[in-house]
Amino acid sequence: DDDARRRRADQRDRSDDAEHHEHPQQGVIHIGGGQAGDDGLARVVGGGMWLLLAALGVLLLALGGRYLYLGLTLAYFAPVFVLQWAFGGDLLWGWRRALLLGAGLPTLYLWFADAWAIREGIWWISPRYTLGLGAFGLPLEEMVFFLCTNLAVVQGLLLAWHPEALRRLR
Repeated sequence: DDDARRRRADQRDRSDDAEHHEHPQQGVIHIGGGQAGDDGLARVVGGGMWLLLAALGVLLLALGGRYLYLGLTLAYFAPVFVLQWAFGGDLLWGWRRALLLGAGLPTLYLWFADAWAIREGIWWISPRYTLGLGAFGLPLEEMVFFLCTNLAVVQGLLLAWHPEALRRLR
């Protein structure tokens, strides 16, 4: 009977979850902290912040010209981040050290590599579609693009690995 099979599977899942809480090192990637928040403040604030950035991206797209690259980047990534933070902002906040290291270190590397490639003339970024702001020879838009790329990957992985996120999907 399908219902009986489903009940047995649910009981096994609950048993597995209970075992992981008693022995968190067995079969679960343990990064530290990351408990689900009760009030959901991180979910609301994080999701709201990214929603505002998504709206800014659409506005910049509408303005076009020198706002185009930044607008494309924000309009592309921010809606994904809205969903990630609305779903698991409390979990991401709980694992913020892993998030900062996981996204921050590769971002610094990519900024360095991109700045070198631009300086060496391997590729270039059109000033026609950028604000003219930046640091270390790297346009702001490139910096935001690489940061967002790494945030998308790391936030997605952290949410996929978090036991509470898996429970929320059930």
